Amino acid sequence: MNDKQLDALLAQLPTEQQPQRDLWPDIEDQLVDPETEVTPAEKRRWLAVAALALLTFSSWNFMFKPSDDPDIEIVINIERTAAEQIVANFSLQKNALLKTIAAVGLDISPWQTELILMDSAEQDLQKALTLQPDNQKLLSMLRDLNNKQIQLLNTLIRFTA
Repeated sequence: MNDKQLDALLAQLPTEQQPQRDLWPDIEDQLVDPETEVTPAEKRRWLAVAALALLTFSSWNFMFKPSDDPDIEIVINIERTAAEQIVANFSLQKNALLKTIAAVGLDISPWQTELILMDSAEQDLQKALTLQPDNQKLLSMLRDLNNKQIQLLNTLIRFTA
């Protein structure tokens, strides 16, 4: 079959073909399904759920807004690295213990050298953690060092009081 014969056969075909029956009622039934149509009551229900979610979020944000006083700040922040969270929690504990020591008027000068050495070691670990923030050994060492500092301060308070 050459191109001329194919063109002749195509010319014999009708240019339009009408459906055997009216298709619009079936199409309309498929477009508007009463079971999936959202009723005004359902719209109000979804609006109520959205309003409740918004209220819950704003209340949560208001309740856990960080305080201006660093001593009572809740240190839970997913944006902080693990090392920053450890240091922040330790700082709160250490500051509270140092305030207790100052309030009681304890003399901790004999232990000052050890506290300074621990602070220096903590700063070195923090520097190392800036380069390797996910290093579990460094994080463990930082936790242990902070726990030892807290234990030392608690011991000083107990034995000198």
